[in-house]
Amino acid sequence: MTQHKKFVFWFMIALSIAPLFAVHFPRFLAFWPLIVGLGFSGWWVFRLKEKLTLPRPYIIIAGTVAALCLLSSIWSINSQDTLKDAIRLAGILLLGAPLVALSTKLTLNDIRPYAHFLAIGLIAGAALCILDFCIDMRIYAFTHDRIGERFTNAIMNRSIVYMTLCLFPALYLLAQSTIPKEQKIMIGIVTSFYILILFYIGENQSAPLGFLMGTLIYFLFPHKFKAMHTVTALAVITTLFAAPSIVSMLYTLMVESPETLAFLKEGYPYNRIEIWDFVIKYAMQSPYIGFGMESTKQVPDFHHARLYHTIPNVLHPHNFAVQLWMEFGLFGIIVYSALIFYLMKTITYQDVQPRKMFLSLFILFLSISAIAYGIWQSWWIGSIVILSAFSALISHPEKRT
Repeated sequence: MTQHKKFVFWFMIALSIAPLFAVHFPRFLAFWPLIVGLGFSGWWVFRLKEKLTLPRPYIIIAGTVAALCLLSSIWSINSQDTLKDAIRLAGILLLGAPLVALSTKLTLNDIRPYAHFLAIGLIAGAALCILDFCIDMRIYAFTHDRIGERFTNAIMNRSIVYMTLCLFPALYLLAQSTIPKEQKIMIGIVTSFYILILFYIGENQSAPLGFLMGTLIYFLFPHKFKAMHTVTALAVITTLFAAPSIVSMLYTLMVESPETLAFLKEGYPYNRIEIWDFVIKYAMQSPYIGFGMESTKQVPDFHHARLYHTIPNVLHPHNFAVQLWMEFGLFGIIVYSALIFYLMKTITYQDVQPRKMFLSLFILFLSISAIAYGIWQSWWIGSIVILSAFSALISHPEKRT
């Protein structure tokens, strides 16, 4: 095995084992891109004597996001806390750049012998997660020094989300692998089956929804017509701008209505809608620039009706559009709209098959971001960096210049 092949082999191993340790230590996903990126960059530059250049699309998007978050500390509710959060975010994004840069230097043809590794990693991670479910989280209790405590299945929610995000890239890479067709089919079936089992026995609602939306996009979207990708970008951007009105309408129709209050008092979606409503109303007090990154958790009391969300504050809005309005106002919506349009244009430059995977992954990501996690959580940002690296591997099968 040549030095170059050894590099590719171990690089793919490093990327593909993330689902395994993400089962019990999902927060480590924030650090893994940095560790792998810097470690393998040293190998690439000093051992293989190869050049490494930063990928322009990634730097534009990551740099813009980091700059906006840092800038928002000027007008935030608590400038010191916002600055700390923004520096943390910038560190994860920008120090993850070497990992993405390495991926741009490898071609799909380089990684074909090892393209099935991510699917294998997903099988191992899902199997470990399922095993822990079956034995009442005893492995989780042992690894976190909490033996004897009882845990709900929700403790694995972040792990399930990460493995769901990896599913589309894993299946795409598996199809490009040089292993026999029969093995590809078997690995693909087992990978998908294990993820579906996690959906069934876990307590996560966002991952199955995202998977469903991504699957529908993969099979039903007219991918051959590039203009439809522009339409999709415009639809997402329009939703961002209209988020305050959409949330207000949802709250009026589904929460304030006496008909719903009578028999849906304990309904899970209504808690989310009430959070979106009181956060977006607060955001409209500063509609042009918002209140700064992570400002939702800095508000001690939103003075809302407490129909379903019975405490005075909330850590984050559980919706990326509402969070952007709260933190950056109209200014941030314009900036992120430009980034979405730029990202979608980048996707349209790909061939049809990778374009299908990228758009499905994008919609899966948006679907989860619309109902679940705060968009600046470290493990979430680290996951995005890792997925960016896989996306870079997939982007161009020919030799890069």
